[in-house]
Amino acid sequence: MMDSHKWVFLGACMATLSGCGGSDDNKSTTATSVAPVSHVATTLKAGIALPQPGVYRTTLLTRDDPRQTLVNFAGLAIVYPQRDAQLRWDIWADDGAVATWWLGQAGMQSDSTEPSTLTLTRISRNKVADSAVLTRDDSGTQLVPSNYQRQSRVPSQVIIKTMPVINAKGERVRYSAFDLSSTGTTVYHNWNGQVGITAVNTTDINPDNPDNPDNPDNPDKSDKSVIWPSGNGYITDMLGNTTVTNKGSQLSVVMELPSAGCTLFGEGTEDSNHKLIKLIFTGFEKCKFVEFNDANWSQSDYKNTAGLAQVKDTATAYIAEFNDANNKNTVVIGFPELDGVIFTLNKG
Repeated sequence: MMDSHKWVFLGACMATLSGCGGSDDNKSTTATSVAPVSHVATTLKAGIALPQPGVYRTTLLTRDDPRQTLVNFAGLAIVYPQRDAQLRWDIWADDGAVATWWLGQAGMQSDSTEPSTLTLTRISRNKVADSAVLTRDDSGTQLVPSNYQRQSRVPSQVIIKTMPVINAKGERVRYSAFDLSSTGTTVYHNWNGQVGITAVNTTDINPDNPDNPDNPDNPDKSDKSVIWPSGNGYITDMLGNTTVTNKGSQLSVVMELPSAGCTLFGEGTEDSNHKLIKLIFTGFEKCKFVEFNDANWSQSDYKNTAGLAQVKDTATAYIAEFNDANNKNTVVIGFPELDGVIFTLNKG
């Protein structure tokens, strides 16, 4: 794998994230703005910007002109708060056959807002080894077959820009998008290398559960606990039930990992902006992370197992709750330092 490189963010239009759509704007008669752009840009310095910390819905864009949206993809993006002079962001997409993670990292100089190092890593996992996709090697030039997983880390230009897009309903809208084409575009048919993002509206954790269901006589009405079920009840399940408790803004998360034979415990404090809430997870010393090839795991299960296996003591994560595009109550837990470990839990 190549060493970290200095990169250049080409984002001159990011000061307002508008006026960057080119001549296509003149063709639009029914263009609709997609989310106010004020939430999108965190300017590090002139011409260098990232989306603000938070959770974003993602849409892969086609090569067509104007762009269209690829359908039948799961995915999301998380831009994490700066921590220990590091900015990190993860983008995930999965069409059921190939799951891909793009992992961004900027190392900030101690006396400047200018990043001293900037890397973007793409990891793609195939559901079936024989159905290998073509991905770029570490030089970014040669296309090579991938068995299960291929990792690419190349110097590039990361651009966030806006453009007109025809969405799945046939409506002409505008998206802000990451340009990830430098890490290869052949992983998905007709994908142009860009991922459109739309911020989600996060909420209080467990907002609709005013009482503790396990102890209805508890006079502390701020004690709220919700179980997010997962898996099939088998010991080979990567993830079992996840219990999220909010007691007077003190959050605790209990994650059952049946296949690893352990339970992880996360603790944190809910803040006022609800964007992303920091958790510190413990309990890793009792885990034995094993990959089960015949357990009907998703590609995310394999990826998350490999990531969690890196932890020796504690791990930092961030949690958010929101309604997804299908209005399903959703909790997402992301581990910024574990190479794309993201858990997405749905209810309803």
